[in-house]
Amino acid sequence: MNGNEGPIASSAPMKYCNFVISGFSQNSCFSKNARDGCASPFIALRDKFLIHGVELNTPDLNVGKEVLFEIHIDVHARASVERPVFILLFETVAVALRNQHIDPNEYQAIFSWNDDQVRDKKYHKFHLPVERPNVPDIKGFAERNSLCCAISMNKSMRFPTDLELYSRRVETYLWFERNAPQDFDLYGMGWENPPARSGTLGKIVSKFNKILPIKFSAFKHCYKGKAETKTAVLGNYKFSICYENFRGLNGQITEKIFDCMFSGCVPIYWGAENIGEYIPDDCFIDRRDFKDDATLYKFLKSVDANKFNNYQQSIKTFLDSDSAKKFYKENFVDTVSSVILNHLSLQ
Repeated sequence: MNGNEGPIASSAPMKYCNFVISGFSQNSCFSKNARDGCASPFIALRDKFLIHGVELNTPDLNVGKEVLFEIHIDVHARASVERPVFILLFETVAVALRNQHIDPNEYQAIFSWNDDQVRDKKYHKFHLPVERPNVPDIKGFAERNSLCCAISMNKSMRFPTDLELYSRRVETYLWFERNAPQDFDLYGMGWENPPARSGTLGKIVSKFNKILPIKFSAFKHCYKGKAETKTAVLGNYKFSICYENFRGLNGQITEKIFDCMFSGCVPIYWGAENIGEYIPDDCFIDRRDFKDDATLYKFLKSVDANKFNNYQQSIKTFLDSDSAKKFYKENFVDTVSSVILNHLSLQ
């Protein structure tokens, strides 16, 4: 089982499932060494199915085995028209174009974060899963000497769209670089190069920049290199720029805002249209409330210890609530496994 064994409830013959996800083979999507624990939800899902005598493997490890069903992370070609397939739609259609055309009749069940999709009976709502880390010492206002930061990769949309926030993210970073570099630090891969641009030309320029011996960063004052871990970095800042990759989508709430809250850092959020239905508005700063970055910066500078502590208390209350637990990996595992096991009569 490739070093990712979990508990098995019975001695019945093992059943197998193809776990299909782009770019992964040899069960690397279940690696415990994945950065910032990003594979943790999939590891927990695999362990859950093992209890019921089902082993989830990437297809290359199931060759020659009798595969009972498949789980696809986003749309992929079917290996067998007779084998049941369950699909989890993680990416937006702007990123995974194949997700745009889904025939519900091809799937036993469809899981989606999109609130507009789950009105259909064939769809099941799931929240993009996060794992709450153990952060024993949350620093307060006085212990956080730095005002604001951001952690992101230098990338852009291959095909531009009006809803993308990659470019708006860069606009905010550049505003700080030019106007308040003393109050902003940027972390992540690729920012030693100019900001990535969309389209075919942008892709060509990006490849060219990677091979240049001399780098031309737009963030000579603010860029601090790769983040050791998100928790280690965010724990030292009062605020963090926390924009999703897209705005205006109902229900698309990723780990970004949770990474901030877990570290006691107040998120400056822009993304899900209905974020207020899931996370109380006293837990974050809504970027939509400010006409420009200068106005946002003025507000950040005005936040005193009392107001900041109120944010942190609201965040703690939320993270301990049942509302937050909907996003935790345990709920993700229960939601997905119960539907699939019920369909297959394996409960």
